[in-house]
Amino acid sequence: MRQRYHVRAERDGRFWHFRVAEAPGIIGQALRLDQLDEVARDMIGLWFEVPDASFDIDVVVDRGPEVDRLVREITRSRAEADASRRRTAETIREAVRDLRAKGLTIRDVGQLLGVSHQRVAQLAKPEDDR
Repeated sequence: MRQRYHVRAERDGRFWHFRVAEAPGIIGQALRLDQLDEVARDMIGLWFEVPDASFDIDVVVDRGPEVDRLVREITRSRAEADASRRRTAETIREAVRDLRAKGLTIRDVGQLLGVSHQRVAQLAKPEDDR
């Protein structure tokens, strides 16, 4: 079983400072979040004199309450947008079926619904043919 190290980072000024739970003597910093993994891995490997690839690390970033709030809001907004896109797509599929059943041409349906006639043709095909 591979050794796993837990790294906790937080922003302080220009840098992300981190500590390794299993080795309190390891304290480091990185300029950017995307550098944390590599810098921590290098320091752990040097500290324990093992190859960088011989262990796993979990990096937990303390973002602070304001950033946590923003991330939650963005996550909620994205979920709502995804749900809205799914509802819109289903509504368009239903409208294509209904309008085609009423005899409207593919081009007319596309014009009415604000989608390309090619998309209408795709949606008008039976489920098995898609």
